[in-house]
Amino acid sequence: MNRRSHHSRGLIVMAAALMLTSTAAAAAAGHAAAVDPRIGTGGDGHTFPGATVPFGMIQLSPDTAMPDFKHAYKWAAGYQYGDPTIMGFSHTHFSGSGHSDLGDVLVMPIAGAVRLDPGEADQPGSGYRSRFSHASETVQAGYYAVTLSDYGVRAELTAGRRVGWHRYTFPKGQPAHLLLDLRPSIYDYPGKVLWSRLRVRADGTVSGCRTTRGWAPGRELCFAMRFNQPMVSRTLYDRETDVAYKGFKGPGYQPEDHDAENGRALEGVFDFGKLDRPLLVKVAISPVSDANAIANLDQDGAGWDFDARRAEATAAWDKALSVIDVSGTPAQSTRFYTALYHAMLAPTLSMDVNGEYRGPDHAVHKADGFDFHSSWSMWDVYRAEEPLMVLLRPDLSTQFIRSLIAARQASPFGILPVWAYQGLETWCMIGYHSVPVIADAYVKGVRGFDAEQALDAMVASATYGPYGDLADYMKLGYVPIDKEPEAASKTQEYAYDDWSLAQMAKAMGKTKIASEFDKRAANWRNAWDPESRFMRARLSNGQFRTPFDPTFAGYGSDYTEGNAWQYSWYVPQDVAGLIAANGGNAKFVARLDELFDAKVDPAHFKNVEDITGLIGWYAHGNEPSHHIAYLYDYAGAPWKTQQRLKQIMDTQYAARPDGLTGNDDLGQMSAWYIFTALGFYPVTPASDEYAIGRPFVPKAAIHLENGHTFTVVAEHLDDAHPYVGQVLLNGKPLDRVFLRHREILAGGELRFVMQAEPNRQWGTAVAARPAAMSVYTP
Repeated sequence: MNRRSHHSRGLIVMAAALMLTSTAAAAAAGHAAAVDPRIGTGGDGHTFPGATVPFGMIQLSPDTAMPDFKHAYKWAAGYQYGDPTIMGFSHTHFSGSGHSDLGDVLVMPIAGAVRLDPGEADQPGSGYRSRFSHASETVQAGYYAVTLSDYGVRAELTAGRRVGWHRYTFPKGQPAHLLLDLRPSIYDYPGKVLWSRLRVRADGTVSGCRTTRGWAPGRELCFAMRFNQPMVSRTLYDRETDVAYKGFKGPGYQPEDHDAENGRALEGVFDFGKLDRPLLVKVAISPVSDANAIANLDQDGAGWDFDARRAEATAAWDKALSVIDVSGTPAQSTRFYTALYHAMLAPTLSMDVNGEYRGPDHAVHKADGFDFHSSWSMWDVYRAEEPLMVLLRPDLSTQFIRSLIAARQASPFGILPVWAYQGLETWCMIGYHSVPVIADAYVKGVRGFDAEQALDAMVASATYGPYGDLADYMKLGYVPIDKEPEAASKTQEYAYDDWSLAQMAKAMGKTKIASEFDKRAANWRNAWDPESRFMRARLSNGQFRTPFDPTFAGYGSDYTEGNAWQYSWYVPQDVAGLIAANGGNAKFVARLDELFDAKVDPAHFKNVEDITGLIGWYAHGNEPSHHIAYLYDYAGAPWKTQQRLKQIMDTQYAARPDGLTGNDDLGQMSAWYIFTALGFYPVTPASDEYAIGRPFVPKAAIHLENGHTFTVVAEHLDDAHPYVGQVLLNGKPLDRVFLRHREILAGGELRFVMQAEPNRQWGTAVAARPAAMSVYTP
């Protein structure tokens, strides 16, 4: 997941959330009707319920709280299902991140008296926030509505790619206002706003920019806003008082006289009198300038037909989700299509209509022939989210990879993004996982980008010594813990990234580069301790660091968001080598069982927010565990993979606000669900093989970009038949536990025959197992 402050929190489980109604979804059409964006908005999912379109620049959503960053973990998406009030609607949000930022351009419709501060949630009337009821919410893909009960205002939101659309119906006889507050931010702290500008133009357009020092320091976000009705008055405020020097006073004697304000605590109140029809508001954003925001609004925000824009958003989701047709129960459809919805939120468009975008050098660049995307949670999404896009939307994978190459070209460090958003780097998490994202796409046939430029960027990222102590890694074959924290994890992840780089080099005929990085791919062995049978960190002198506690996780450990039990399975490029290191198939399977069957008190991880969704030491709420259940396949026990997958699916995903046991992490948790529901999973991205598990939907037809359809069918799929008895590919028995990407692209049918008891003969032969670097032969 992502770096967070370490404080304990409990999972919110609300009686009212035990079953989500389908009333809202019923009004939509097509597959969008099955989506419930409330899933994950309670507990640790950190998703948002508001309006957006696939991979769109706008995420227009309610914010229930924006507390100080030390206490903000629950509100990483601005909204928590259990909160009783809404403080406003802002235009930018991450979906499922653990650390956070954004919450830009927050507005609040107000009927009656205006208060300029949000106030306290437990003190009604203390500020501009309002109470609300979930009974008044309508939540659909591309549309959100709620009644603000303190004002009697019905708020409706929808979105386009660059424009957020609002419709506010005010009670008759009450003065209508819209408050704009440029002070609050997700993961807030005093002084986060470095500067902001606010202006009311002669035509009534409100525009401005805000620069913050948050997760990506120095990020500037600009906006332009228009209304369908004229303002009768407006007031611009600079609320900052403790300023040593303000310069000279500009035109106007009262806030009501000001056409523009500059400062670090700006607000605007726009008054519309007593309205007899809804107030419509449209807001465009830009990472570059307010002039570009206006241009975005002019091109993408024409007219005032809110219902048409809502219909367009629904149609965009119907089209995006139609890439897979699933037949199943309503509950199966809701879980599946909500997961697919969440998997199609990021990376987000981060480019204006004129092609301009902000790069990691903070300069303005222009895209030529592609749409620049950002919001890259690489440590998470390289595992399943981006491989899912390679399978379903290779055209978008091309756009994404061109964005990565462009970001590298603008990087002051000359490397690919690590964890970036709105074009800017945060340096969050470890590894150089842009490399496997590109390699996976190339190995699977995605083209449309400059492969030479891509490989050059990959090599540069893998050899930049100052990053994560790559200098020592290249010298010693491991990252020393006395030089760099979390050294065991870094050694392991660098080795996998190196392997993926070698695969692309091989595919391009670059044998020298391939040979160099193939050798580096074996560096995982330098973290393996045969005595303890755990991955461990070494010191510069080659000795393992002591003392050693395999259960310890947190600050100062050998691992990134995990412990030795969770990280000692991370060798996706050489599972066979790991099996051999563990002493063979039987010992490896027994060790896996020990992992899942351990009795672990969740309080053990009370100070590590990321490690959630425990099944023994297995932690599905965090990414290092995501491939582990499939490893039984590699040791000749695929029926145990099937058993563990059912255990995970039954306990880690539900159609409730608290239905995700961990952060969705910009689609990774959801992508894991999609692949697993289909019956196969990319354990080793940059290989063309998928490990076969078992399906969780009775039928799914994948409509591929090449015009072919690949259909997965599960006979006798129910709780009484949890095991795979037989698998057929295009009518012929498939005796191996892996599926090739090219077999999917060819179209056809993968049929599972489920049964009550394990089939202990199917898929057990050595030749039947998936392989990357090697196959273990006992």
